[in-house]
Amino acid sequence: MYSNRRPNGGHYLGIAAMILGGLSLIISFIPCIGLIALIPSIIALVLGIVGLVQANEAQAPKGLIAGSIIVSIFAGSIAIFWGVKMNNFVTKDRNFNFVKEIEKEFENKEIPNDSTMNALEKKMDELKKVSKDSTLQQHSTRPDKKGQ
Repeated sequence: MYSNRRPNGGHYLGIAAMILGGLSLIISFIPCIGLIALIPSIIALVLGIVGLVQANEAQAPKGLIAGSIIVSIFAGSIAIFWGVKMNNFVTKDRNFNFVKEIEKEFENKEIPNDSTMNALEKKMDELKKVSKDSTLQQHSTRPDKKGQ
């Protein structure tokens, strides 16, 4: 008896590879975490290749599997691009030493001693007193709404 049933060797692996490849493609476009997409794209690529081998043996259609391999390679290449960019940023940042600049800036500055701190505390107390007095004056000069 003749059957119209098509062989589906590797079809399920192709679907799994397409899902992982699509997920890694979405993740790979996110700037700071795009490098994480390399892991699912490699897994999707392996699943796609295994599915392609099974589809060849079963003489099954290979379109979905080929598409999943292409998407996985594309996602992996974007993830590698982000990894290279992050590596360049970190390497460039090492040459631009923030600590030395901050040390140079503070070398010429005076560190406040106890007398300076006492003077600052007195000024702060005076400011608090003035702000309390002005607040009291504002409350006492407001018109009373009962008389209106």
